[in-house]
Amino acid sequence: MRILITDDSKLIQTLLVTLLRKWGHEVVIAENGTEAWEIMQRDPVQFLISDWMMPGMDGLTLCRKIRSANFPNYVYIILLTAIASKDSLVEGIEAGADDYLSKPFNSEELRVRILAGMRVVALEAELREKNQKLNEAYEVIQRDLEGAAKMQRSLLPPPSMMVGNLLFEWLLLPVTFVAGDILNYFKLVDEQHVAFYHLDVSGHGVPSAMLSVTLAKLIANETKPNNSLHLSVEAPVSLPFKDRRQSRSERMQVAPPDVVVSNLNKAFQADNTNDMYFTMVYGTLDVDTGALQFCQAGHPSPIFMPKTGAVQMVGNGGFPVGMLPDISFESHALQLQQGDRVFLYSDGITECTRQGDGELFGEARLLVWFEENRHLTLAELKNALEKMLLEWHGASEFADDISLLALEFNAQNGN
Repeated sequence: MRILITDDSKLIQTLLVTLLRKWGHEVVIAENGTEAWEIMQRDPVQFLISDWMMPGMDGLTLCRKIRSANFPNYVYIILLTAIASKDSLVEGIEAGADDYLSKPFNSEELRVRILAGMRVVALEAELREKNQKLNEAYEVIQRDLEGAAKMQRSLLPPPSMMVGNLLFEWLLLPVTFVAGDILNYFKLVDEQHVAFYHLDVSGHGVPSAMLSVTLAKLIANETKPNNSLHLSVEAPVSLPFKDRRQSRSERMQVAPPDVVVSNLNKAFQADNTNDMYFTMVYGTLDVDTGALQFCQAGHPSPIFMPKTGAVQMVGNGGFPVGMLPDISFESHALQLQQGDRVFLYSDGITECTRQGDGELFGEARLLVWFEENRHLTLAELKNALEKMLLEWHGASEFADDISLLALEFNAQNGN
């Protein structure tokens, strides 16, 4: 061990040097506290034996300066003093010393105290090495999570977009890097219908996000020809085969939302190795007529904001997807007129807690808020909602994912 000693007594210096070298230590000598501090700044050591009373900088001041400095390694300090009182012991330890030895000291007592200090230094070095490895592992995990978040974001639709007669806006604020919430909207292959969904996977973090990504990719891929999720094919078997040889696109029918959700429920059943489920609202809308159908599966009830008329919640709750295999789902219908709006959202909004008393934001307050702010554009509503929830929660981080999918039907902007 490399040990720095500082004592203004030549006799004590000589005694310490002799003993320390006899015990196999490398010794660095400082005449006083000021010189010891200069040595520490140039070439920090991990072990210091210092006299208490010295001209210039005394031992207590040296201890305090060492403890306030940002050295790369811990410095173990033994104070030597002729002041043998409990008060001086307390003062020395409070100043930053690790151990205390009265003069004149016993050589064997000094030896074992140095051994104890060496164990502390070794443990600190081992802990520092482990922390470094943990930090390196955390950096790798953080980079991976940032990559996963980027990939998840790439699956989301444009934040503001017209699809046929529909204007879409969305908001997604993950509680961690990645979210269990996900949403999307897209034209179906019949070109007349737009599908949209908003889902929330149970739990938080990477497992939930992995399932949400899987669902997003599956649902998006199923918009392609030869799909089995969004579309059904009708081919009347009572007709001769030659009369049924029409093109597939002519025979495609949009599958009702309850059928789509039922198919997802069959494909994503929780089991002994996977206990995750998800809630969702899936819907389709005829871009020409404004006829909207949706299925609510354990998800918060959609909010319907007619251009004229009160804001209201629609749907009847339903059962989450993936919990039980034989659950039946139900489709609901809405007829949208020009300027009507529909909002899908996660329970992270209604269950957002208020700073101070922990009160939930709640459905009733959300309805009132939408009513009071219905004069805003869809984009302005989305931004105002985020700002309001941040003020309500009183913190920059939420306890659950916050997400919203908003649509507005506008027959004047049709193709």
